[in-house]
Amino acid sequence: MSDIFEFKQFRIRQDRCAMKVGTDGILLGAWCRESRGERGADRILDIGTGTGLIALMLAQRNPNSMIDAVEIDTAACEQAAENFRESTWSERLHAIQGCVREFRAEMRYTVIASNPPWFSNSLKSATASRNIARHDDGLSKIDLLAAVNRLLAPDGQFCTILPTLAVREFMLLARDSGLSCHRSCEVRPTPKKPPTRHLLEFCRIHPPSTPEPESLTVETAIRHDYTADFRKLTREFYLRF
Repeated sequence: MSDIFEFKQFRIRQDRCAMKVGTDGILLGAWCRESRGERGADRILDIGTGTGLIALMLAQRNPNSMIDAVEIDTAACEQAAENFRESTWSERLHAIQGCVREFRAEMRYTVIASNPPWFSNSLKSATASRNIARHDDGLSKIDLLAAVNRLLAPDGQFCTILPTLAVREFMLLARDSGLSCHRSCEVRPTPKKPPTRHLLEFCRIHPPSTPEPESLTVETAIRHDYTADFRKLTREFYLRF
């Protein structure tokens, strides 16, 4: 995999990050709706920013927002800061090294996004930084939701992406913490495969009715032949589209 990933309006250096640019992060950054606050007043938080990918995507899509990006791994945080400095939006992006459990902010955020560690009680690799990025030992689902509750504005939105098998538990935990699902999208790798990921949007306000779930298929039956829906969602970013 290349140490540099080129997008239409920015580039990602990723040689010092355990988790590289992937489809999940791109899906979340593209699917998360633009912030809805007053012009110039929006504040966005990316929890577990890694390379800084999602923060950069949200900076591109929200030209009036200030964006904080928290990352526990020192090397990844330094690389995210480098990617921010090289971007057009460097003055609006701030990389913060540390765990979100200890993170404090002067004001709450209009939008919070996170591509969180997925795995619980599963086989780990020999690389500590990769384990931090992929396993929830350092940041459990309960920890994540507690941070979101503490940092999200009353009318804000929290967006995340999860493996399909983890969705039911997370939805119950979110409900118990006072967050309601306003939007969801099941993601299929190909038309004949079952959903493997879900994109989710939560708010503090209960929706007037149960939202209709969306559906997205990434590729056709041919490898690397992307569907029209996937191209439409990500065309602001991918060079190939």
